[in-house]
Amino acid sequence: MANQQHYSILNHGVSLWNLWRKEHPDILPDLSGLILIKANLNRANLSRADLKRASLSRIDLSESDLSEANLSGAILYRANLNQTNLSKADLGLAFLVRSELIRANLRGASLKGANLSKVDLYSANLMFADLNGTDLSEANLSGAILYRANLNQTNLSKADLGLAFLVRSELIRANLRGASLKGANLSKVDLYSANLMFADLNGTDLSEANLSGACLKGSFLYRANLAYADLSDADLSGTILDEANLRGAIYAEEQFSRAKSYVNIIR
Repeated sequence: MANQQHYSILNHGVSLWNLWRKEHPDILPDLSGLILIKANLNRANLSRADLKRASLSRIDLSESDLSEANLSGAILYRANLNQTNLSKADLGLAFLVRSELIRANLRGASLKGANLSKVDLYSANLMFADLNGTDLSEANLSGAILYRANLNQTNLSKADLGLAFLVRSELIRANLRGASLKGANLSKVDLYSANLMFADLNGTDLSEANLSGACLKGSFLYRANLAYADLSDADLSGTILDEANLRGAIYAEEQFSRAKSYVNIIR
């Protein structure tokens, strides 16, 4: 249950709330279980606040400070979190379907098991974020930074990861079926046993990536950089590999017999 005094101060507006936070920096706000639908908390200081299991659908938290906040199990359906600071926040099992997190800072945040289906994370910072088992299906992650992020067993089906930066991230057994990764940087990522069926990997940098056991059936790898990548036991049936760079890559020649096209590949 939320602390009634804390709730009362917040209810008087963001200006008073932020002043109270400034005057009482040692108090950690308890707003757990709070119900605030369609509220305007733009630029609110909610750092380190306890908001677990709070109902915050359609709330405006744009440009707010939620760093190190506890939002585990919170409902943030269609919330506005654009340019919000969520660094090191706990969003485990939170519900954020169709929310906006454009240019949000989620560096080091935990989103394990959260539902982020159809969210807009354009140019968001997700460096070192834990997205293990998260639902990011049909999400917009174009231009997002996911350096060393944990995306193991994450659902990224039909997600847009165009021009995203995923260097050294882990995507073991991740579902990327039908995802778009055009021009993305996936150098040195671990995609062991990942599902990349029908994925758009045209022009993608997969150099030194681990794609062993991955399913690339029907995927598009035109001009993809697969230099020194591990493709052992990967399913390349129906793939288009025209002009792809496979210099130093690990693969068996018979794997190409199932590919749809591999004209002018670089070996």
